[in-house]
Amino acid sequence: MTVLGFLISADDNESSMLDGADVARCGTCSRVLEKPAINEGYRPPRDGLGDASYTYDGYLIVSSVLAGELEAHGASVVAIPSAPGYSTVNPIERVAFDAERRKTRFEEFCNECRRYFSIVGAIPAFLAGASAALPDRVVGTDIEFGSGDEQRPLLIVGPALGESLSSRGLSGLHLRSLDERAFR
Repeated sequence: MTVLGFLISADDNESSMLDGADVARCGTCSRVLEKPAINEGYRPPRDGLGDASYTYDGYLIVSSVLAGELEAHGASVVAIPSAPGYSTVNPIERVAFDAERRKTRFEEFCNECRRYFSIVGAIPAFLAGASAALPDRVVGTDIEFGSGDEQRPLLIVGPALGESLSSRGLSGLHLRSLDERAFR
C-alpha cells in the first residue's frame, strides 16, 4: 500500500499543562472554554522529556530540534518559559475528518458551552475528501478527540516529512502510516 501521510503521536509525560492555570471553565461541564497556548506556571514533571510527549490535557510538548522542524512545515510553536528548550505545537491548517465513515461517537453534549465532553473513535483515521498524498506540512483534524480538557486534534504530516522525522530517531515520537484506506 502507498503511504499518503503519517499520524503523529507521542508518549504521555505524566503532567498537565493547565494545573494551576487561571482559565475560564464552563459552568455546567467544567471544561476549559479556551485553552491558552501555554500556562506560564507549567512545570515539567521531570528532566529529559524527550523530543516529543503529550500532557494529560492534550498539549504536545517537543524539544527545540523537533519544534524547529515542525514550525518550518506549518505548525504553530510556542516556547515554554519554565521548560527551556521545549515548546508546545499546534496545527494551523485543518483537514476534514470523516466521522461518519469512522463511526466516531460524540458523547455528553453540554447545552451551556455547546460542545461534547467526549469524542471517541479517531483511529484508524479517516480523512474526508483527500485522495492523494498529503502535502509535507503539519495539519490537524477539524475534530478534536478525547474527553474533557484532554481533547486535541490528530496531527498529521505528509509522507516525505514523516519519513524524515522517522529517520531521525527522535525520542517519544511515534509515527503511524496512513494509506489509501484513510482517504476514501
